[in-house]
Amino acid sequence: MRYYDYVNTKMGSFNAMRYSNGNCYPVVAVPHGVNFFTLQTNGKGGGWFYSPEDKYLEGVRLTHMPSPWLGDYGSVLIWGDKGESSADSFWTGYEPKSAILEPAYMSVPYHRNSCKIELAPTDCAAVMRLSFGEAGPVSRVRFKCGFGDYKFCEKNNTLYITIPVSSQDSKVTFNEYLVVRAELAVKCSAEKNCVSLEFEGDTATFSFSDSHSGEVS
Repeated sequence: MRYYDYVNTKMGSFNAMRYSNGNCYPVVAVPHGVNFFTLQTNGKGGGWFYSPEDKYLEGVRLTHMPSPWLGDYGSVLIWGDKGESSADSFWTGYEPKSAILEPAYMSVPYHRNSCKIELAPTDCAAVMRLSFGEAGPVSRVRFKCGFGDYKFCEKNNTLYITIPVSSQDSKVTFNEYLVVRAELAVKCSAEKNCVSLEFEGDTATFSFSDSHSGEVS
């Protein structure tokens, strides 16, 4: 028997600001990991950005939120698309029961572009794979984070994002760093607080780290 097989990461996640069933959300992460990953179904819900009953999905969310009441900081919304779609077209219909949300693995069908997102956590971040049902004119992964700055190194297919973060009272400010390394040739573009990596083909794997100076985990 593996205790892992009995873990339900969605336990206590059916909540609203006015009613709590636990104020939890499903997390994919290693114990004491630097970054957590979850799903975002409604970013306008503030700390209550996920519901297991929602029939729509906005993307995978990199989060540091300990509780909906405490709020999040330095969050990044990640999703895949293809063709001529814009950064504003980031939500899709989906069936919650079709998503696999385990402590160390996530698999989510993104219906709008026949895209499946798979993710496994590392100590600092994660490794993610995008698979499209069929290759489009352009396939891409998008990162929406209100970034302050970004750089792209074409030589090693690596994206460096700097995200300015402030405490709720604005007394403390610091930068969050995100490094995304592609395992195939990619091109970089940006629009509306969103930076994208474009690639050819129907499958791509990306590795994340949280330090510009460190190696990607």
